[in-house]
Amino acid sequence: MKKELIRISRDIRTPIYNGDVKNSSYLLYFEEANLDGVPYSMPFIILPTRPCSWLRESGGCFECGYSNLSNKDAGDRQILSLLDECLKSLEDIPHQMVAIGTSGSFLDIRELSKDAQNEILRKVSLLPEIRIIGIESRPEFVTSDRLREIGEIVYPKRIMLGMGLESSNDLIRDFCINKGLRTKDFIKARDIAKQYDNISALAYVLLGKPFLPKVIDMMDSITSISFAVEAGFDRVVLMATSLRQNTLANLLYKIGEYNPATPRVVIEVLKGLKPEIRNKVIIANPRLPKPIPADQCPVCSELLEQLITMYKYSSNYSYLALSDKVNFDCQCIEKRGVILPTSQMPPLEELILDSYERVLSKIGGKNGQCFSKSGAILR
Repeated sequence: MKKELIRISRDIRTPIYNGDVKNSSYLLYFEEANLDGVPYSMPFIILPTRPCSWLRESGGCFECGYSNLSNKDAGDRQILSLLDECLKSLEDIPHQMVAIGTSGSFLDIRELSKDAQNEILRKVSLLPEIRIIGIESRPEFVTSDRLREIGEIVYPKRIMLGMGLESSNDLIRDFCINKGLRTKDFIKARDIAKQYDNISALAYVLLGKPFLPKVIDMMDSITSISFAVEAGFDRVVLMATSLRQNTLANLLYKIGEYNPATPRVVIEVLKGLKPEIRNKVIIANPRLPKPIPADQCPVCSELLEQLITMYKYSSNYSYLALSDKVNFDCQCIEKRGVILPTSQMPPLEELILDSYERVLSKIGGKNGQCFSKSGAILR
């Protein structure tokens, strides 16, 4: 069944494979953050690199829309010129931390040449007030030689290297996201990053994973965040899903088999963490590519989104606690106590299998076998 879902995902992404997606400019937005106890709006620069190589080879992650911002014909000269243009536009805005986004992995030479990677880091590190440069990569591109090189380029500035762990559960990461990686791959990359004083390893954890009941998804996010902190990642980035064009997740939403994470769910997950764990969590809200609107409660969602923003700026738990104090007069099912005991639920394999079957029955997929009747994975 998973092979059929990957085929469907590939069909959805035909515009990307055909090269119809041709972003020709840099993109910029500001992410709310707290830097050393001070509210900070972090510039997030997205460069139109070639599409994610994992997407091209294996269908990509089911929910990811970053390759909608790609350009398969992008060359180094064009990318570096766009970066110069963007940095010039930011000259009058103080920026101690800047994040550089691409269509996939910053360190993947099939998306962005090594020379271009180095020059981007060199240019950003020369900004007068810059202290931290954020990049993202799949762990297979994280090697000792490469991290030594980029660490030396930006020194004494720091690199925050983000990796999409998504879940600490290999089964969920494989069958709900199609990540193609094991937990041990991320631990290996984290160990490499720890060899260098000016490189910090971040783990991204996804909230709103397809094919899972909401309560299982939330519990998995809490477990995965705690795992990442205890495993030695310097910070954990909580990524709440939103709908993007050319993704399987958007198709699942259209047929009633998926809902992205709501503000209430984000707050409940944060509240479910131990304070010492929660203090190491960064909440991300990617604004590009532009999300597709999804149904949310018209009464409570706006205030809850504001509370999350204020928490991101301040790290003050009182904003999260306020979500329980406001008397929302609505029929929204996103209420307190949404995290329920899971002891009565079927095994995880059965839950995913049932979800696969429902999805394929609605979209006419072929009922190939992914699981045996006992729930064992049949690769």
